[in-house]
Amino acid sequence: MRKTIYSVAFILCAVICTNKINAQPIVLAETDPNAPEIKFETDTLKYGLIENGSDGCRTMKFKNVGKTPLIIQDVRGDNAIARNGDTKTWAQEPVAPGKWGVIKVYYDTKRTGPFVKYLYVESNAKQLKMRLIISGKVKPPEETELKEN
Repeated sequence: MRKTIYSVAFILCAVICTNKINAQPIVLAETDPNAPEIKFETDTLKYGLIENGSDGCRTMKFKNVGKTPLIIQDVRGDNAIARNGDTKTWAQEPVAPGKWGVIKVYYDTKRTGPFVKYLYVESNAKQLKMRLIISGKVKPPEETELKEN
């Protein structure tokens, strides 16, 4: 009898707690209809097969297709995707509507093998944070050295 009472009490508590959690409304932030919009030429940067120790700098072009100036606030990447030291690798000035901007991507080409990394772009656009994909394959050093000899 006690087991039954405890079981029923436990189930009631679980149902009541679950209903309270599910009953909370989700409030979505309203977006400004005039906010800038960022449109990349492609959301995937493919290095392809590259030599070990070669230049790992590439660029990703984007356009402000919105109605107000676009401001890139931050660009972050997985490890191996660098900012080239302390240098900011994106436009520091606002990108006017209809204009293009560039983000420079640096991959450490001394890391051998295939890679898939992510670059996160934060801005004042309607989509506050975007994820871009960086992929390719770096040849091993010995494969590169053999071709040179």
